[in-house]
Amino acid sequence: MEDHQYEKPPLFSRWSTWYALVIGWLVALVVFFYFFTKHYS
Repeated sequence: MEDHQYEKPPLFSRWSTWYALVIGWLVALVVFFYFFTKHYS
């Protein structure tokens, strides 16, 4: 079996870049829905 512990992530050089991208996307969604709700309430 191959050792997958040091497998390189797709598209980016480090997994921390993916984590930052996902967290940023989730924060952007929260902000978007906050203003969306304030506008239509």
